[in-house]
Amino acid sequence: MKGNRKKIAARNLLFGIVNKFITLFIPFVIYAIIKNELGSEYLGLNSLFSSLLQMLSLAEIGLGSAMVYEMYKPAAYKDYKELGEILNLYKKIYKIIFIIIIIIGIIILPFVNYFIEGSIPDDVDIKILFIIYLTNTAISYGMYAYKKSLLQAFQRTDIISNINTIVNIGMYIIQFMVLIIFKNYYMYILTLPIATIIDNLIINKIVSREYSNVKCEGKVSESTKRDIKNRIKSLIGHKVGAVVISSLDSVVISSFLGLEVLAIYSSYFYVIKALNGIINIGFNSVLPSIGNSIATENKEHNNDIFNKLTFALCWVVGFCSICLLCLYQDFIFLWMGNEFLLPMQSVILFVVYFYSWQIRVIGLAFKDAAGMWEDDFWKPYIGLFINLFVNIALVKIIGLNGVLISTIIVMAFVYFIWETKVLFKNMFYKSSKNYVKFMIKHLIITAIISIITFYLTRKIEVSNTITFVVKGVICAIIINLFYICIYFKNNNFKKLIKDFQQILKKGGIKNEG
Repeated sequence: MKGNRKKIAARNLLFGIVNKFITLFIPFVIYAIIKNELGSEYLGLNSLFSSLLQMLSLAEIGLGSAMVYEMYKPAAYKDYKELGEILNLYKKIYKIIFIIIIIIGIIILPFVNYFIEGSIPDDVDIKILFIIYLTNTAISYGMYAYKKSLLQAFQRTDIISNINTIVNIGMYIIQFMVLIIFKNYYMYILTLPIATIIDNLIINKIVSREYSNVKCEGKVSESTKRDIKNRIKSLIGHKVGAVVISSLDSVVISSFLGLEVLAIYSSYFYVIKALNGIINIGFNSVLPSIGNSIATENKEHNNDIFNKLTFALCWVVGFCSICLLCLYQDFIFLWMGNEFLLPMQSVILFVVYFYSWQIRVIGLAFKDAAGMWEDDFWKPYIGLFINLFVNIALVKIIGLNGVLISTIIVMAFVYFIWETKVLFKNMFYKSSKNYVKFMIKHLIITAIISIITFYLTRKIEVSNTITFVVKGVICAIIINLFYICIYFKNNNFKKLIKDFQQILKKGGIKNEG
């Protein structure tokens, strides 16, 4: 397995890209239809309930990450008995989580209306919508969800991607027909739990067939159980922090500014969420390989992988950030219309939000793969407190921009600094000085390129898709030419080019499951 990590990662990446293209591109069309056929307030409802139910997923408290981490080693050495024992424990705990989510949802139900400031669409019952969303969330944990961990442990996230792609295509077709023909929001939302049921049933069938030698039975050893408990204790805060960062903003905006402002925010946020999803395809597809490498290789080898992936991430995030600065307003105009445009200062904040969020991806991937959740135990709690306090304080003073600023402060000045210190101290046993210097240098380079690119392309007027594409191509050429000229002598750049050439030469990817 060790010799095929690059091939496995490439396979996961390929099918991950297909999946993300479908699940991220088609919703852009669906969102536009909702806005045109039903109204912008319905987009606000979409964002609000997605965020509320994301918070309900806190019941999982990071169990999935802890379990998958525990499976990496037995999967690498094909210890099917231990895998079955861990899987059995996972199954039992997920049943409890399913019940907890239902109970918490029922408790929240009477207070749902208080999360919305201003008017609500006349033809919907907020409580009924919440129940449908709640059902979808509960099902996602209650039906065979634990079996996905086996595919992750065996580095077969491509199977998860392919199933998700097929199911989502079917769901989007039905949603499209429902919105155009019936213009019924209830019918649109009901497709979510139905798709979740189908997805989980297919996962169950494939895992049962492909990994029939892993029996979901037996009890884990006391030492393994103790390790899992300790990791979950450490993961609780990280889970809370991740959910609050991604969900609290929508709830605060809805509660203080109303559904229409939330709809506009959600449109901009969905763009960076889509970019995040595309970037995460690549780095999530190598996460199982990172876990396998950490379990079997020395720290020097892992540090080399970290440096290469960090360089790749910086290039990709920098490129996307500059493209956002130059194309954000044009895209929103073409997609949602002139009435959805925010001031340029808000656009700049969204770009900084995106950069500070995504530049942490590789550090987080290595921390998660190594199970290093206890080492920065207090980070998410402090981040949660700062984000909650600053969020509510600033939204009252400067509105939407205050929400963005509060999240940027936490990600850039709390999370990034803390995660970096922990990673280098406890995994690589070395100073993070060179890493931080490179990250600051890249930030400055990216800022300079962004200013140049913005002024070179700002006079290109975008009135349709063709002119948007032309402007996008020009941006891409300018940005990458700058990066190539600056980094062509960089050792990590040379190593990445060599790795890519090796993958292309070898061709084809075997099933190593």
